[in-house]
Amino acid sequence: MNLERNKRIAAFRKVSGYLLWVSMPLLILCGLGGTIGLFLFLFFPLGDIGLSALAIEIANNSDVVDWALQTKMTLFTRLVCFILGASVLSMVIYILLHFQKLIECFNAGEIFNRLAVSNARKAFKMNLYVNFLILGTQLLCVILVWSQIDKENLNRLGHLMANSFSFLFSLAFYSLILWALEIGTDLNEEAELTI
Repeated sequence: MNLERNKRIAAFRKVSGYLLWVSMPLLILCGLGGTIGLFLFLFFPLGDIGLSALAIEIANNSDVVDWALQTKMTLFTRLVCFILGASVLSMVIYILLHFQKLIECFNAGEIFNRLAVSNARKAFKMNLYVNFLILGTQLLCVILVWSQIDKENLNRLGHLMANSFSFLFSLAFYSLILWALEIGTDLNEEAELTI
């Protein structure tokens, strides 16, 4: 049994070693690329597109980033987009940092320990906050645009419901993984106390 356990830990170390090579460039690319992109976005030409047009695009669930890059917005609208983008980017970097630490624990062969659970829990909570921010922004935009009586209101509500169900499914999946990691840690600690 001990030999089989060592084989699994060795396999976990091997896979997490590969993931370390992937996650570090992803973290650097996301951090540097996102920050540079956000600051370059501030210097795009200004125009007359305001917050109402931005709210309509978010409510319609279209590609807001592509739309924002091609549209000449007012300075205030551009600053709102910058603040939202910077908030999401900082949260994503936080999630990637804790994911990196979790993979480092796995690479060291410490799969079920308190440090791994702590990193997984922190990444889970921040992922929860990112999803709440995105869904809250979309809900606010749907409410702001709802006064326009047109046939798109049901589509906007449908997009919001689809995003909500997707969020709930991912929440259940990540909760299950976190729960399994916590139970494994508790069982591992009990086994060490028994021996």
